[in-house]
Amino acid sequence: MKKIIFVPYILHYMKRFFSIIALLITSFALYSCGVTFKANKQEGTQEFYYMEGLRGYFQGDYAYAEDCFKLVLKQNPQHDAALYYMANIHFGNGNKEEAFRYMSAAALADTSNYWYQLQIAHLYMADQQPQLAIEVYENLLSRYPKKSDLYYDLANLYLNQRDLEKALTLLDEIEKIAGVSEATGFYRFNIMMMQGKSEEAKPLLIELAQTYPSPRILTFLGDLYAESENDSLALACYNEAVAEDPAYIPAIFGQAEVYRIRQQYDTYFEKMSLFMEDAFVTPP
Repeated sequence: MKKIIFVPYILHYMKRFFSIIALLITSFALYSCGVTFKANKQEGTQEFYYMEGLRGYFQGDYAYAEDCFKLVLKQNPQHDAALYYMANIHFGNGNKEEAFRYMSAAALADTSNYWYQLQIAHLYMADQQPQLAIEVYENLLSRYPKKSDLYYDLANLYLNQRDLEKALTLLDEIEKIAGVSEATGFYRFNIMMMQGKSEEAKPLLIELAQTYPSPRILTFLGDLYAESENDSLALACYNEAVAEDPAYIPAIFGQAEVYRIRQQYDTYFEKMSLFMEDAFVTPP
């Protein structure tokens, strides 16, 4: 049974651009009692405009927020938090050049702020400049060696650049710190697949499926069996994955493919109807 296998390389970092990270704990605390602060701050001061800017920002009134933060920066051009939110606003408006300018200024105003540096890396990724993003991440990792998210993000960047040796080195570091896990095992499997070592990757995935029998791992193992035309073992893996999660679409699709190859069309159409009914499946 011949089947094309798709191996995702876990490039999840694009999901993080200027998201809930912007809700810094201190800013959220200030916003939660914004009416009180507005009453206690004298209009015309930078504190007043900053609080008003936060209020507008978190209420989604970005034009008003930008006006307020500009008034803050007019009084204090080194106000790092106002610079940070201005960068967020410009990024949201698609103005990456201005977002870079404001975020870089925020990072210079407070060189110890981890989040400002991280957002600069995100901007580089959004601007298709992965090598510059890698440089920022490497610098952050040297300063914050216990932040495990940095290892995964940097490993993803290495994978995207196909620098597999560096990705493997980072993977070893992660496992030294946190131990072997489903995530690190899956990373290692993906790297081996990228190296064209599918036969060597199979024992790793079998062991991983025994230790962490998640629908995702079981489905990938089923795909490997399907690729080597072992439809019985492939179907067993897909069935186990569906038993774990009856709505796991990749496993349902795998089942359907096996039944199609076996010419068991009644069951094939039954599985394909479940597949096509899924909200995330786009009809051809």
